[in-house]
Amino acid sequence: MIKSSFKLKFVPAGILICLLASMFPLKAENYYDYLHQNKNSQQLQETSINLNVNDLQTANILRIVKVDNLNNGNLKGEVKLGGEKIKEINSNSTEINLSSLLKQGTNILEISGSYTPINSSIKVEFSGSDTLISQETGGSGKLNQRLIIKIK
Repeated sequence: MIKSSFKLKFVPAGILICLLASMFPLKAENYYDYLHQNKNSQQLQETSINLNVNDLQTANILRIVKVDNLNNGNLKGEVKLGGEKIKEINSNSTEINLSSLLKQGTNILEISGSYTPINSSIKVEFSGSDTLISQETGGSGKLNQRLIIKIK
């Protein structure tokens, strides 16, 4: 049996904080960079959709709408399919029929942009013959959505 001579003592909180701060120093400029980086980061919403190749015979509509009780502000951005820009967003409501653009396999649709005022929200909706997906995001002034559309 091993005997320990270590005794647990209570240490005032201020001393403990100083001790931890000396063991794990955080420079002020690093803390500023961390806060600044997180403030400017944007969250990515990602959704997967599974379709049958026969679903491409009907309209598959992507709608991007700025939801706002007031008609002020704007929405600007772009829609990319497979990394290639397919639509510029320059109004508060955009609609694209994706049926002719989607191919069998995995299609990655990226929607990015910005909107004002930042307290409004953006609704991204995908509707097809048997599919309706609707997402709403808001509060950041940034739009960053990805739809992964798998066609079998």
